[in-house]
Amino acid sequence: MISTQNGEAFGSTEHGVWYERICLLDGKTYRHELPLTLESFQQSYERMRSGVVIQDAFPTLAPQDRDGVARAIYSVRYYTSAVG
Repeated sequence: MISTQNGEAFGSTEHGVWYERICLLDGKTYRHELPLTLESFQQSYERMRSGVVIQDAFPTLAPQDRDGVARAIYSVRYYTSAVG
């Protein structure tokens, strides 16, 4: 398992990668399973965190998978900027 400082974590599974985050609004942990290798996820994740739009950072993910990742990232950014 790899954790980040934003309440996010990810790791490999038999069929891909799991990605989870703690929602800053409700305190619950949400997990998404994604059909990527761990290396591919890490590269795409870093690209997205650096400002690349999610469609370009994760071009092989289905829209519903990108949506799960995007909601986690953007809710963290929104909450941080709204509160901070």
